[in-house]
Amino acid sequence: MIHWSPKRWALCAVLAVSLSGCVPAALIIGATAGGAVLYDKRSMKGMMGDHKATRRLQLTLSSDQELKKHAKIHVSVYNGIALLVGQVETHELKMRASEDARQIPGVKRIYNELQVTGEVGKMHGVNDAWILSKVKVEMMTKSGLQSSNMSVVVNDGVVYLMGSVSHKQASLAAGVARRIAGVKKVVKVFEYE
Repeated sequence: MIHWSPKRWALCAVLAVSLSGCVPAALIIGATAGGAVLYDKRSMKGMMGDHKATRRLQLTLSSDQELKKHAKIHVSVYNGIALLVGQVETHELKMRASEDARQIPGVKRIYNELQVTGEVGKMHGVNDAWILSKVKVEMMTKSGLQSSNMSVVVNDGVVYLMGSVSHKQASLAAGVARRIAGVKKVVKVFEYE
């Protein structure tokens, strides 16, 4: 019989949620030491609005032929704040992505963290996915950290933390992310309560 630690259960739950593409209002994780219930503070309407804005923005960016040819962009929207990460070939394309984001209903603010690289290379998808899962698991198991109030995005080893949190929660989350192997930098894109 295989003994599963709480961290393994948490990793399986994170991967299941990540692979499904859905963000549940409550996620129940059973573990040998008991269960933990994680809640997202956003209302269902807020979560659905963010999901819809993310989809619309991603569709808009992928429909822009210049961006499609000369950029690799990942989008995340949390509480109406859009985060753009990835690579673009020129500064003009970076600004174009911001302009596209401004047109999306439900987007209140934009953090454009796109890197102007001159040439769009391969993104580090596998390594970033590994870092993402490690950060999420460590955040879920960190005592006192309410990680379900946060969104984590990883691009080229840079971890972006989003959500509506207290300064203490932001510091705890950033501290956890900084200790993960492969993390180059942690960027906090929080709204503070």
